[in-house]
Amino acid sequence: PPPGALLFRAPLYSHVLTPSLRPRVCDHCLSRPSLWDHLPPAPALTRCARCKLPYYCGERCQRAAWKSGGHKAECKFLARVLPRVPPPLVLLLLRTLAREARDPSGEEVPGGGRRRLEDLVTHREEVQATEQRREAFSAFLPVFKACVAELYGREQLFLAYCRLIVNGTELTDAMGNSVGTALSLGLSALDHSCSPNCNVVFLGGGVEVRALPGLEVGWQEARINYVSTVLPREERRKILSSQYYFQCQCDLCSRENGHDLTAGAALCTSCKAAVSVSSENCGCGAPVAAEARIAGAFL
Repeated sequence: PPPGALLFRAPLYSHVLTPSLRPRVCDHCLSRPSLWDHLPPAPALTRCARCKLPYYCGERCQRAAWKSGGHKAECKFLARVLPRVPPPLVLLLLRTLAREARDPSGEEVPGGGRRRLEDLVTHREEVQATEQRREAFSAFLPVFKACVAELYGREQLFLAYCRLIVNGTELTDAMGNSVGTALSLGLSALDHSCSPNCNVVFLGGGVEVRALPGLEVGWQEARINYVSTVLPREERRKILSSQYYFQCQCDLCSRENGHDLTAGAALCTSCKAAVSVSSENCGCGAPVAAEARIAGAFL
């Protein structure tokens, strides 16, 4: 496919906005009216009068969110727990399970077939063995109970929790700023590469995957980047291993020679490793020069 070709488009399966940005981003269409500072001041978003959590860019989006069943399912328990507000991950998990209950058939993906929530990998054993994630889930359990009582069993909640932290993705606005976390069943089917051949764009409450130069076949060979491209190899590997539980074997990570210098990385003159210019020191202990942090120069 030529660069820019559309490979996949679908509404997000579930999403949650960063709490501080809720008053500025529509919880239904995800538009951010105040983003364009060269335009006249946009009208303020309106907040749900009952639960006082989501904001909408207008009555049309508010009605659409209610009619779809998304907000209707959660408004009652959000109002009940006021003034407390569930943490973003708890709200995302409850939204995900509510979406599955409304439509367990999942969504179509390129190449035929459907992808359901149950098809997403869980890495259950690895998550259970990760102390920070295990303790976070235990801390969330009383919040789940306060919101939905015994509607979901512990195991069902834990599996959904595992699927979200492994398959969830950063939600960005039109300028690439992070505004929350989302789950897309189709997007979660794509593997990682530190040299991706696809680009991900969030638009109008949905997600698009478009081809970049280098994609020769199509969906089966499509790859996206799970981590920031400015990170050196070892930092990327560390994040991919701790958050997603795999060792990257892409071409960029598998090179025997070369220093894997990417945007925002510098070369340590002591150990010859790549290091993020935002770091104070290389892994070997050598300091990152001030010029490197400012201009991306070598150490």
